[in-house]
Amino acid sequence: MDTTTKYACALIPGLPLQALRRVQPEVGDCPLAIVHGHGSKALIVNASRAALQAGIFLGMSPVQAKSIAPAVILRSVSERVIDSARQALIDVAFSFSPNVMPLGGDSVVLDMTGLFSMCPSPHSFAAAIEATITKAGLMARIGIANGPRLARVAAKAGLGVISGQEATAIANLPVSALEPSEKLLQILISLGITSVGQLASLGSGIGDRLGLEAVNLQILARGKDVLVLDPIAPNKTFQEAVDLEWTIDRIEQLSFLMSASIERLVLRLDSHNLVPSILIVSLNLEPVGEHIVSAHPAAPTADIRSLSNLVRRAIEKDPPPAPVLGFSLQAEGAPAIPVQGDLFGVPMPNPRELGALLGRLGVLAGADSVGAPDDDGAIVPFAPRRLPQSRPSLGQRPMILAARRLAELPKVQVSLKQDGRPSYVYGGGLSGPINRAAGPWGVEKGWWTEQPVKGANWDVEVAQHGVYRLWHDFISDQWFIESVWD
Repeated sequence: MDTTTKYACALIPGLPLQALRRVQPEVGDCPLAIVHGHGSKALIVNASRAALQAGIFLGMSPVQAKSIAPAVILRSVSERVIDSARQALIDVAFSFSPNVMPLGGDSVVLDMTGLFSMCPSPHSFAAAIEATITKAGLMARIGIANGPRLARVAAKAGLGVISGQEATAIANLPVSALEPSEKLLQILISLGITSVGQLASLGSGIGDRLGLEAVNLQILARGKDVLVLDPIAPNKTFQEAVDLEWTIDRIEQLSFLMSASIERLVLRLDSHNLVPSILIVSLNLEPVGEHIVSAHPAAPTADIRSLSNLVRRAIEKDPPPAPVLGFSLQAEGAPAIPVQGDLFGVPMPNPRELGALLGRLGVLAGADSVGAPDDDGAIVPFAPRRLPQSRPSLGQRPMILAARRLAELPKVQVSLKQDGRPSYVYGGGLSGPINRAAGPWGVEKGWWTEQPVKGANWDVEVAQHGVYRLWHDFISDQWFIESVWD
């Protein structure tokens, strides 16, 4: 059985281009080119297949691109939009493995130890990761090898699964596939070393001439990887950003874009088994400035419609003072409402459906108007302030006495000791000495009304009868049997 640790790398080719398509799907298959820089320093850094077929190539200026292909769409992508796509990729990786590390800015590597119970083979595992990334709005290449850097090389070259055959699989690749520094790459090319196989066949003295980087590169070319995975922690906050080429001054247009961003956020949170609990919207204003509003659902919910309406209400309540050029949407995640059902009890509602219901009620009535009814604050027996948040299972339930309250309270006569404690009770079908007594527990309620209540409870053990709770009414100075302890 192969016990070698395997690593999977998910790489997003043309990340800036895909990040833009993720937030602006309307560009679709149009000839699209990504511009980096401003003025005379602006250059084409990414281009779609349709743009490349139209004659666009990387490194040309926007003016040259328009002269060659007038139909090409030129767009610039901010770093925050790219980072949102990068974080979405990391979220997908965390849904498969707890040990995740970004590598190279456009890829993420995950440790596959113990994960083959999810999928029967590395190929099916790679297919599952690729399908999940596609749902997140990105297209990825997957590589699986016995090292993080080797997995990235396999993903970038489109080799797929090469674990156990790394040296043979990458031998025919150009030496640039190992991503050496530009200086080392030029030296290797000048020496006639153009393929990975040629680099692997060199003698061990390469370090004396070309340094430590060349030694590590040769080790990689021979199918060995010395890079140690340095896992990162999962995200605690999740952000989606959208930059616009035009301004928006109507809430309807802004709400449409917000809904798509909320849907992407909900999908990312779901990979961590979380739902949005707080939404913070930062609107970028024209020409400069920022306007921040927040939306607080009545309960954590993944219902996109409720969250979209809630954000819209928040913006309508506090509208931006100028047209909007873009926005970022940040969400804090929380577990869905935990509901522990009872096998023999009343069926409990689905937690996600309950969260969606509370979210919709919060939009209609306001978050402060949604909740459970409470009492008037008086401390009265058999009137707890609220139901318990969770119920123990049958195997954990403590064996306790239960009080059975009587509908009509029988009147009794009670004899007291010198210290005021009950000693004998008679009446209401009950007669006998009191062996033990606990109390008094005073109750005073409604003293400001025409029918105030003032008295005390005693729990008493009556010989040969059982345990009872007595009520002593201070106003009428009468005693009653209030309940029986079973």
